[in-house]
Amino acid sequence: MVSNHLTNGLLHYIHTTGRFASGVNLFEKLRSKEPEVASLLAKVYLDGDEEVKAVSLLYDTIKILPMDAGCLDVQAQFCMSKGRHVLALECAKRAVNSAPSEFITWARLAEVYVALEQWELVGVCLNATPLMEDELTNDVGFIDYKLLPNVYQSRHRPAEDASAWANAPSYLSRSCS
Repeated sequence: MVSNHLTNGLLHYIHTTGRFASGVNLFEKLRSKEPEVASLLAKVYLDGDEEVKAVSLLYDTIKILPMDAGCLDVQAQFCMSKGRHVLALECAKRAVNSAPSEFITWARLAEVYVALEQWELVGVCLNATPLMEDELTNDVGFIDYKLLPNVYQSRHRPAEDASAWANAPSYLSRSCS
Protein backbone atom coordinates (compact mmCIF):
# COMPACT_ATOMS: atom_id res chain seq x y z
CA MET A 1 0.00 0.00 0.00
CA VAL A 2 1.27 3.45 -0.89
CA SER A 3 0.71 5.06 2.49
CA ASN A 4 3.40 6.45 4.74
CA HIS A 5 4.42 9.68 6.42
CA LEU A 6 6.20 10.95 3.30
CA THR A 7 3.19 10.52 1.03
CA ASN A 8 0.85 11.91 3.70
CA GLY A 9 3.11 14.95 4.06
CA LEU A 10 3.30 15.42 0.30
CA LEU A 11 -0.47 15.17 -0.08
CA HIS A 12 -0.92 17.65 2.77
CA TYR A 13 1.54 20.05 1.10
CA ILE A 14 -0.30 19.81 -2.24
CA HIS A 15 -3.66 20.33 -0.53
CA THR A 16 -2.44 23.26 1.59
CA THR A 17 -0.68 25.10 -1.21
CA GLY A 18 -3.27 24.31 -3.87
CA ARG A 19 -0.55 23.11 -6.26
CA PHE A 20 -2.75 20.39 -7.68
CA ALA A 21 -1.28 20.58 -11.19
CA SER A 22 2.20 19.93 -9.79
CA GLY A 23 0.86 17.02 -7.74
CA VAL A 24 -0.91 15.53 -10.76
CA ASN A 25 2.28 15.88 -12.83
CA LEU A 26 4.40 14.21 -10.14
CA PHE A 27 2.04 11.29 -9.53
CA GLU A 28 1.40 10.75 -13.26
CA LYS A 29 5.15 10.29 -13.77
CA LEU A 30 5.37 7.91 -10.83
CA ARG A 31 2.27 5.99 -11.92
CA SER A 32 3.91 5.06 -15.22
CA LYS A 33 6.46 3.08 -13.16
CA GLU A 34 4.27 2.04 -10.21
CA PRO A 35 0.54 1.63 -10.93
CA GLU A 36 -0.22 1.59 -7.17
CA VAL A 37 0.46 5.35 -7.11
CA ALA A 38 -2.93 5.80 -8.79
CA SER A 39 -4.55 6.07 -5.36
CA LEU A 40 -2.40 9.10 -4.55
CA LEU A 41 -3.17 10.64 -7.93
CA ALA A 42 -6.90 10.07 -7.33
CA LYS A 43 -6.60 11.85 -3.97
CA VAL A 44 -5.00 14.85 -5.67
CA TYR A 45 -7.73 14.87 -8.31
CA LEU A 46 -10.39 14.78 -5.58
CA ASP A 47 -8.68 17.56 -3.62
CA GLY A 48 -8.51 19.60 -6.83
CA ASP A 49 -12.26 19.15 -7.47
CA GLU A 50 -11.71 16.91 -10.48
CA GLU A 51 -14.01 14.11 -9.38
CA VAL A 52 -14.69 12.77 -12.87
CA LYS A 53 -10.97 12.24 -13.50
CA ALA A 54 -10.55 10.65 -10.07
CA VAL A 55 -13.44 8.23 -10.56
CA SER A 56 -12.27 7.33 -14.05
CA LEU A 57 -8.75 6.72 -12.76
CA LEU A 58 -10.00 4.57 -9.89
CA TYR A 59 -12.20 2.58 -12.27
CA ASP A 60 -9.35 1.93 -14.69
CA THR A 61 -6.89 1.05 -11.93
CA ILE A 62 -9.25 -1.31 -10.11
CA LYS A 63 -9.90 -3.11 -13.42
CA ILE A 64 -6.15 -3.75 -13.67
CA LEU A 65 -5.43 -4.18 -9.93
CA PRO A 66 -8.71 -5.37 -8.38
CA MET A 67 -7.20 -5.80 -4.92
CA ASP A 68 -5.29 -2.49 -4.69
CA ALA A 69 -6.05 -1.48 -1.10
CA GLY A 70 -5.10 2.16 -1.71
CA CYS A 71 -7.55 2.61 -4.57
CA LEU A 72 -10.28 0.72 -2.73
CA ASP A 73 -9.76 2.94 0.30
CA VAL A 74 -9.95 6.12 -1.79
CA GLN A 75 -13.07 4.75 -3.47
CA ALA A 76 -14.64 4.01 -0.06
CA GLN A 77 -13.73 7.50 1.17
CA PHE A 78 -15.26 9.05 -1.94
CA CYS A 79 -18.48 7.04 -1.53
CA MET A 80 -18.65 8.13 2.11
CA SER A 81 -18.27 11.78 1.11
CA LYS A 82 -21.25 11.36 -1.23
CA GLY A 83 -23.38 9.70 1.45
CA ARG A 84 -23.29 6.32 -0.31
CA HIS A 85 -22.47 4.30 2.79
CA VAL A 86 -23.58 0.91 1.45
CA LEU A 87 -21.28 1.25 -1.57
CA ALA A 88 -18.50 2.45 0.71
CA LEU A 89 -19.00 -0.65 2.85
CA GLU A 90 -18.28 -3.00 -0.04
CA CYS A 91 -15.16 -1.03 -1.02
CA ALA A 92 -13.93 -0.91 2.58
CA LYS A 93 -14.45 -4.67 3.03
CA ARG A 94 -12.45 -5.38 -0.12
CA ALA A 95 -9.70 -3.04 1.07
CA VAL A 96 -9.47 -4.90 4.40
CA ASN A 97 -9.35 -8.23 2.56
CA SER A 98 -6.52 -6.98 0.36
CA ALA A 99 -4.48 -5.39 3.17
CA PRO A 100 -5.53 -6.87 6.53
CA SER A 101 -2.41 -5.67 8.32
CA GLU A 102 -2.94 -1.99 7.42
CA PHE A 103 -4.51 0.32 9.99
CA ILE A 104 -6.13 2.65 7.48
CA THR A 105 -8.21 -0.07 5.81
CA TRP A 106 -9.65 -1.19 9.15
CA ALA A 107 -10.17 2.42 10.21
CA ARG A 108 -12.14 3.14 7.03
CA LEU A 109 -14.26 0.01 7.57
CA ALA A 110 -14.98 1.09 11.15
CA GLU A 111 -15.83 4.58 9.88
CA VAL A 112 -18.35 3.11 7.44
CA TYR A 113 -19.93 1.02 10.19
CA VAL A 114 -20.17 4.16 12.35
CA ALA A 115 -21.98 5.94 9.51
CA LEU A 116 -24.33 2.96 9.20
CA GLU A 117 -24.69 2.90 13.02
CA GLN A 118 -23.77 -0.79 13.16
CA TRP A 119 -22.10 -0.49 16.56
CA GLU A 120 -21.41 -4.18 17.13
CA LEU A 121 -19.45 -4.34 13.87
CA VAL A 122 -17.57 -1.17 14.84
CA GLY A 123 -16.48 -3.04 17.96
CA VAL A 124 -15.36 -6.02 15.88
CA CYS A 125 -13.30 -3.71 13.66
CA LEU A 126 -11.70 -2.00 16.63
CA ASN A 127 -10.76 -5.36 18.12
CA ALA A 128 -9.25 -6.50 14.83
CA THR A 129 -7.54 -3.22 13.89
CA PRO A 130 -3.74 -3.11 13.97
CA LEU A 131 -3.73 0.10 16.00
CA MET A 132 -1.23 2.87 15.45
CA GLU A 133 -0.30 3.40 19.05
CA ASP A 134 1.33 6.78 18.51
CA GLU A 135 -2.02 8.14 17.29
CA LEU A 136 -4.18 6.48 19.93
CA THR A 137 -2.01 6.89 23.02
CA ASN A 138 -3.28 9.34 25.62
CA ASP A 139 -1.22 11.54 27.95
CA VAL A 140 -0.72 8.73 30.45
CA GLY A 141 0.54 6.26 27.85
CA PHE A 142 -2.55 4.09 27.51
CA ILE A 143 -4.38 3.38 24.29
CA ASP A 144 -7.57 5.40 24.45
CA TYR A 145 -10.31 4.49 21.99
CA LYS A 146 -11.94 7.87 22.59
CA LEU A 147 -9.12 9.28 20.46
CA LEU A 148 -10.26 7.23 17.44
CA PRO A 149 -12.59 9.96 16.10
CA ASN A 150 -9.64 12.38 16.28
CA VAL A 151 -7.55 9.99 14.17
CA TYR A 152 -10.29 10.00 11.54
CA GLN A 153 -10.59 13.78 11.65
CA SER A 154 -6.85 14.12 11.19
CA ARG A 155 -7.25 12.06 8.02
CA HIS A 156 -9.64 14.62 6.48
CA ARG A 157 -12.79 13.26 8.08
CA PRO A 158 -15.47 15.95 8.44
CA ALA A 159 -15.84 17.13 12.03
CA GLU A 160 -19.63 16.84 11.98
CA ASP A 161 -19.36 13.03 11.59
CA ALA A 162 -17.66 12.80 14.98
CA SER A 163 -21.04 13.44 16.59
CA ALA A 164 -22.05 9.90 15.59
CA TRP A 165 -19.70 8.64 18.32
CA ALA A 166 -21.91 10.25 20.97
CA ASN A 167 -24.52 7.50 20.42
CA ALA A 168 -21.99 4.66 20.45
CA PRO A 169 -22.18 2.00 23.16
CA SER A 170 -19.91 2.55 26.15
CA TYR A 171 -17.59 -0.36 25.33
CA LEU A 172 -16.34 1.59 22.30
CA SER A 173 -15.03 4.41 24.47
CA ARG A 174 -13.08 2.29 26.95
CA SER A 175 -9.38 2.66 27.69
CA CYS A 176 -7.01 -0.25 27.96
CA SER A 177 -3.32 -0.79 28.53
